Amino acid sequence: TVITIDPNSGTNMSVAYGIVDETNIDTYAIIVINSPTARETTINPAHDDYGHIWLNGDKVYNNPEWTGAVTTVTKPTKVTLKKGDNVLLFRCGESGGSDYINIHFEATDTDLKILPTTDGKFFQLIRSLSGEPVESAGKLAKTWGDIKQR
Repeated sequence: TVITIDPNSGTNMSVAYGIVDETNIDTYAIIVINSPTARETTINPAHDDYGHIWLNGDKVYNNPEWTGAVTTVTKPTKVTLKKGDNVLLFRCGESGGSDYINIHFEATDTDLKILPTTDGKFFQLIRSLSGEPVESAGKLAKTWGDIKQR
């Protein structure tokens, strides 16, 4: 499901799903960052409580603690984007109180295209940006499915 979060709400994880201030939850957010060039940039995550981020399958961020306030970034993290589609997975865990997740890029990264969009055309846009269909071969879900079938 594509959801929109309010970056100014201290409970944007639970509110985005239509519930009020949930406790003991994990949220997994997936976005695709389409970059017109290969580049190094900085991601700026904020979260309550712990956060983990993977970029193109590699863990690039691991913070077991809350960042201190809903919009506070304590660990700006340098990452390398490849030209084209880059898949980012952000896991945020909540144990009580506010539940917050957010990430932003540098102000100079205005040429990045961030998917999904809220118009329900997530996979169509990935295909049109890359020029190729999303292949399942060699991906974790496909590999796990193959193992389960054995």
